[in-house]
Amino acid sequence: VIIVPLSYGAQGRETRSDRSASTINQSTDRADARIAVLKAGLHLSSDQTQHWAGLEPSLHDIAAKRAKSWAASNEPQTGRASSNSPGASDTSTAEDEREQGIRSEREARKARLDDIDEMRSEADAYTVQAADLRQIADAAQPLYDTLDDRQRHQLVQFVREDMRANVMDDRHDRRH
Repeated sequence: VIIVPLSYGAQGRETRSDRSASTINQSTDRADARIAVLKAGLHLSSDQTQHWAGLEPSLHDIAAKRAKSWAASNEPQTGRASSNSPGASDTSTAEDEREQGIRSEREARKARLDDIDEMRSEADAYTVQAADLRQIADAAQPLYDTLDDRQRHQLVQFVREDMRANVMDDRHDRRH
């Protein structure tokens, strides 16, 4: 007889939600680090720093929202019915062929619906990205008005690269 302490199970296993929270925190931390690098690279004056305070929370909130969304979209689905259910062993060959034809037709119909669902998902992703970009633009406007050309270029390049990286992540996620 092996006696296992009750605390072993709680400490010895990491739950899916723990891993998901860890991934979200890591992703948000990386985004915060990129935001800090941007701020340092801008070399803001004291006046500009006051305006930065309006932009930084928006950048952080959007990064956190994206991390949560990404983690949720990558959670394994549970409760799916298995397609390998046992069938009757005395089914005739003709019935097998008919069922195979029905299955093939059903799968083709499902593939067409999946294409439409994918288009809708892509449209939804662009809608979210557009809202995020508008939020950033609105939050950045007061700061942007005080920046010189170099700083403006750096800020816009950061936002574009950040948005492009998220578009690529979204496309990659939909394919896999």
